[in-house]
Amino acid sequence: MVRLPRTTGSATLLLGAGFGLVAVSGAAILAAGPRILSHATFSGVSIAWVVSVVFGFGVATPTEQLISRRRNAGDHAHGRSPAYWLAVSAVVTMAGVAVVVGGTGAGHRYPLLGWSILAVLGWAVVSPRRGELLGCQALSAYAATMVLEGVCRIALVALAVVWRAPAATILGISIGLPILLSAGAAHILLGRRAASPASVGVAPGFEHVSFVAIALGYQISLNLPPIVLSWKVSEHDRDFVGAFVVANSWMRLPTILVGTITVSALVELSRVLPSGSVAAFRRVMWRSGAACLAIGVGGGLVCLVTAHPATSLLYGSRVRLPSYGFACLALSTVLAILCSWLSVPLMALRRSASAAWVWALGSALVAVTLVALPPDRIVTAGLVLPLIATTAFLSVAAMRRFRSWAEETQR
Repeated sequence: MVRLPRTTGSATLLLGAGFGLVAVSGAAILAAGPRILSHATFSGVSIAWVVSVVFGFGVATPTEQLISRRRNAGDHAHGRSPAYWLAVSAVVTMAGVAVVVGGTGAGHRYPLLGWSILAVLGWAVVSPRRGELLGCQALSAYAATMVLEGVCRIALVALAVVWRAPAATILGISIGLPILLSAGAAHILLGRRAASPASVGVAPGFEHVSFVAIALGYQISLNLPPIVLSWKVSEHDRDFVGAFVVANSWMRLPTILVGTITVSALVELSRVLPSGSVAAFRRVMWRSGAACLAIGVGGGLVCLVTAHPATSLLYGSRVRLPSYGFACLALSTVLAILCSWLSVPLMALRRSASAAWVWALGSALVAVTLVALPPDRIVTAGLVLPLIATTAFLSVAAMRRFRSWAEETQR
C-alpha cells in the first residue's frame, strides 16, 4: 500500500494563513491609498498593483506550479527551464513598463506605475524558489514565505499611514519589496532541503504554456465581467461599475482560500503518480474535492448572506445590485473553484494541455457571452453560463484522462 505524503494540519493552517495574509495585505494597499494620497497619485499605485497581480498569478504562479509538479513526479525535460522562461517574461514586462513610464503620457499621469518593475522582479525571483519548496513537500516553509510577504506588506502600509510625507513612495515599495524579502527567505529555507527525486519520466512539451493558459483562463472567468461592464454601461450609470467591482471582489473571497487546497493537492497527486497507486490518487482527489466544495459553497453562502452590509461598508454607500445578482456571483465563484480543482489532476497526470484547451474555450465563451449580452444580463447569465460549460468540459476531460492512466497502470 502506498502511503501518501499528506499535508499536516499545522501546515494546512499555515498555508491558509499565508494566502489570507497576502490577500489582506493587497486589500490594505487599496483601502489605505485613497485615504492618504490624492486620487491621481493613488491611480499610479493601483495600476502598479494590477500589473503585479496579473504577472504574479498569470505567469509566475503557473511557473511555480510547474516546477512543483516536475519535482514531485521526478520528471525531466529538455531545453530551457521554467525559471528561465519566467525570467525572460519578467525582463520583457519590466522593459515594457519602463517604456510606458519613461516615454509615454501614461507615465506622466501615473508615475508610480514604475514600482511594478520591482514587483515583477520579485515574482521572477520568488516563484522558482517557492516551486522548489513545493517540490520538496516543504509546505510549511512555502507557507512561511507567504506569511512573511503579507506581514511585511501590512507593516509598510501601516508605516505609510503614520508617516505621510513619503507615503506614496512607501506604498509603491510595499507592492514589490515584500515579494523580494519572501524570495530571500525561500532561498534560505530551500538550502536546508533535500535534493529532488531521481528522474522517472519525461515532461511533455509546451507544458509551461499550458500552465500559464490555465491560470489566465481562471483569472478571465473571475475578472473579465467588471471590465466588459465598464465598456457597456451608459454614461449616467458609470458609478455602477465601481460598485460592481466591490461586489465582485467580495463574492470572490472563497477563491483565496481554495489555493490552500489546490496547492497541496497538486503536490500530493504529483508524488502519487510515479507510484502508480490508483487508489491513492483517487483518495487525494476526493479529499481535495470535498474541501474545495466546502469552501466554495460554505464561503459563497457566507458572502451572500453578508453581501449587502459588507459591500455597503466597503463602498461607502449601498451597492445597487439585486439579490439575484449577488446569487449569480456566488454561483459563478463555486463553479470557478470546481474548475480550478478539476484542472489539478490534469496537470498532475501530465495532461495540462487538455485543461489549457478547455480553459481557452471557456475564456472564448466568457468573452463572446459578455460581448453579446446587455449589461443587466452580464451580472446574471453572463457570470454563470460560460462557467457551467467549462465545468462540464473539464469534468469529462479529467475523468477520461484519469481512466486512461488507471487502465495503463493496471496492465
